[in-house]
Amino acid sequence: MASSGGGGGGGKTKASKGKKGGGASASTPSLRDCANCGARELPDGQTHMMCSRCKMTFYCSTRCQKQHWKAGGHKQHCVAVADRRVAGDGGGLASGGGGGTAAAEEDGCAICLGALSQSPSQTLPCTHVYHRECVEKLRSFGISQACPMCRAELPPGPEKLHDDAMRRWFVLHQRYGQGDDKPWRRVSNDGDRRELAEVMRMMHEAAEQGYAEAHCNLGTMYVNGQGVDQSDSTALKWYRKAAEQGHAQAQFNLGIMYDNGQGVDQSHTTAAKWYRKAAEQGNADAQYNLGAMYENGQGVGQSDATAAKWYRKAAEQGYAQAQLNLGVMYANGQGVDQSHATAAKWYRKAAEQGDAQAQVNLGIMYENGEGVGQSDATAAKWYRKAAEQGYAQAQLNLGVMYGQGKGVDQNISEALRWFRNAEAAGDPLAAGAIQKTLQLLRQQQQQAAGETSASSPSSSPTLPSIPIGARVELRGLQAKPELNGRRGVVVKFIGSSGRYRVQLDEEGGGEAFSLKAENLLVA
Repeated sequence: MASSGGGGGGGKTKASKGKKGGGASASTPSLRDCANCGARELPDGQTHMMCSRCKMTFYCSTRCQKQHWKAGGHKQHCVAVADRRVAGDGGGLASGGGGGTAAAEEDGCAICLGALSQSPSQTLPCTHVYHRECVEKLRSFGISQACPMCRAELPPGPEKLHDDAMRRWFVLHQRYGQGDDKPWRRVSNDGDRRELAEVMRMMHEAAEQGYAEAHCNLGTMYVNGQGVDQSDSTALKWYRKAAEQGHAQAQFNLGIMYDNGQGVDQSHTTAAKWYRKAAEQGNADAQYNLGAMYENGQGVGQSDATAAKWYRKAAEQGYAQAQLNLGVMYANGQGVDQSHATAAKWYRKAAEQGDAQAQVNLGIMYENGEGVGQSDATAAKWYRKAAEQGYAQAQLNLGVMYGQGKGVDQNISEALRWFRNAEAAGDPLAAGAIQKTLQLLRQQQQQAAGETSASSPSSSPTLPSIPIGARVELRGLQAKPELNGRRGVVVKFIGSSGRYRVQLDEEGGGEAFSLKAENLLVA
């Protein structure tokens, strides 16, 4: 395949250098041979005429030059000197005219002919030396598989190095990982240790070539201790390299480290700076965090309107927490005109993604008929979704719905179960709700006993010896021995049979059984 501006132009001849320390054989063609007919260099140090545009292709005559330009492909592949220069190259291009020494050739980039000291360089196995930036420039012209001088295979670019390294890293992560943000277990297998060393070599080589994605992923490896020793300071270094190249995820990660004082002195101002850079590139995490900083006045001047702006940007990308916060701002008229309907819209978007707080808030709006049509049944549905995730406020609200029979069939024992779950989850109001529910159960029990006495005046009512609401442990059960040792709460006394209705704890299965007093031990 012809290369852009390479020696030999349209590929009629190939130029090659001998290995360092050895001379080229007599049959090896020169880079200054005619690119069209292959005529050798002229004797006595004279050279063929040079292409005035690329200054890298030579011809024995004007006729050969014209023919090669039209039919030989040089027109498509000729690259002007200015287009080959490394960014910031202030010149230093070797003269395209006659006969530089071998030492001068070795000191110059094999692509742009500029001094190697001008930019980071690399030597190929074929001994040609080039600037890394020059190779990337050539790749932008579609030349990506071979040395532009002798067609030897080019080393993989930073993207391929990184991608190959990450594919191999993920295999090791499956074996030794303990979670996405947890450190790896010790790599014990000799083969895996060698594989990890090669993976990290590839990652560092890609990073040394300035590839921002490699910088960012190295930062994440160091911050989590995955494949390397955990080091916040080293993670910070790699994140900064990527962030300064405009890598949005690295900018966000750097903001997190400044926000938390992780590997660096805490600075909300600097955190907000990096969040903003990432947010302006559309990073939803950064948009949400920047909104929170404006809402709380951390690192920036407090502004509800600006907070709502950034929350909206993240919410429109489907970010559930931003949708919840934007809903709260509309419900309270905080930085935006108050609108319960708009609040309910954003709550619903977050709730449908499983956000428990949004599910509770949407349930409250249905229970109160704010922004939506009033519906106790729909309120109970959303409370249940959040309650089943262990959300204490939802468990308390669902217990109230069962206790009052709102949106669900009244069920005091079910209400008591949800109140106890809410208490275990830390809701401060749950204990009071439990006491009120137990009092209601006792009142119902006394009423039932009075009705039994009135209907059968000749018989005295059977009164419970174990109080309603008492915690009990099951024992001596022969029909269901697997229940022995499990605990629950007495929720009802059945006077007609003298049995107690016991609601087992969640770890006991959450079922309810009617049991005799002799099978219950007050805990």
